[in-house]
Amino acid sequence: MSEQDLKQNVKVYPWYRAFAYDFLFLWTISILYLTEVKGFSYSQTILLDGIFMLASFLLQIPVTKLIKKIGRAHSAQLASVASIIFVAIYIWGNSLWIFIFANVLYGFSTSIRNITDVEILSITLKKLRKKNDYSRIEGKGMFWYYVIEGLTSIIAGYLYEFVNPYAPIISTGICAIILLLLSFVIKDPLDEEEQDVHEQIESNKKEREPSYKTLFKRPFVIWMAIFTFCFLGIASVHQTLTKVYLQDANIPAYLFGYIFCVYKLISAIASKFQFKYELKRGVKSLIYCCAMMIFTYISCAIIYWINPKAILSLIIALILFASQYFARAVFRIAVKNYINACVSKNSLTKTFSIYSMAESLGFAFVTFLTSIIMEISGNSYVITNFSLVALFIIPLIISAIYFIRALVKNYTIRCTIIRKDIE
Repeated sequence: MSEQDLKQNVKVYPWYRAFAYDFLFLWTISILYLTEVKGFSYSQTILLDGIFMLASFLLQIPVTKLIKKIGRAHSAQLASVASIIFVAIYIWGNSLWIFIFANVLYGFSTSIRNITDVEILSITLKKLRKKNDYSRIEGKGMFWYYVIEGLTSIIAGYLYEFVNPYAPIISTGICAIILLLLSFVIKDPLDEEEQDVHEQIESNKKEREPSYKTLFKRPFVIWMAIFTFCFLGIASVHQTLTKVYLQDANIPAYLFGYIFCVYKLISAIASKFQFKYELKRGVKSLIYCCAMMIFTYISCAIIYWINPKAILSLIIALILFASQYFARAVFRIAVKNYINACVSKNSLTKTFSIYSMAESLGFAFVTFLTSIIMEISGNSYVITNFSLVALFIIPLIISAIYFIRALVKNYTIRCTIIRKDIE
């Protein structure tokens, strides 16, 4: 691959990442659209989120084999086609089963991008001898994603409220087509000969890597997986419950856009300046995130129970939701930074894989559980919220304590001259 093609990858990647990271327009009004236009219940819409995350988890290994067989570039293009079919089903589909199939496709697309996007940028920068620029380029892509997502959130609300409920979904389809076009511009940084050499290097590397069985004997990995499962599982589902709360409080659709635009900007700011906060607080930043999330879960349920539609209640709830977005954004970066600091390079890939699987399983499990609770409780936000807190608060606190203890211990070991793998 020529140097010009490599530079083109670097130039196009931030925009590709911005469109590939999530479905623009759709995310903001998804609950409104599925319940008001398609006629699904809250429990069914939450169930669809769980189907997506479960599919993303289950397809991870098969997708890895597919990418090796057809290449990164072709896999990225296939993922874009799956995204377009997903949007088409959301426009014309009516039955729950066809929407379940759509979310399986979404999981398939996401599983591919979780691998191809990272590898394409990483290998491209290594060949350009700029591997230290990875965070900068990825950060640039995420910055534009948050900016575009914020703007499209506002537009989506207006389109849904004043133009046509299908207009935001059609706009999502246009974005999916743009992504498909960008996926043809992005090139696989390795040709066939280089690919063979790369696979040989990876094969030799795997011989030195510990097995998953060995990793799961290490306290750091065990508690990391449990903590991630609980924290991100309930945090991700609560983002969906935020929409349920706002819709139940009769917030107009066009205001959804402004509200979630602000939340996206808060996430962007938290992501950008998280490292400064972490320098001051260290591992305490994880404790604060955990405490903040638990406090907001309980507070939101109490507020909704007392008087959800009062102006003061809405203001407090919006502030609490903003705190959740901040804590979640800080957590996702901080925990990955500590994993990177505490794990040797031979264990890093599989440790991050365990982290990703714990996140996917946590989201899927809590989503299915939430769907069941809402179905039994008659779509009660209060009962659902209190139930999630009651079920997860103890394992969340225990796993947080033991994970942070293991983190501090292993971080100390990694800072010594020995630099050996964690036990």
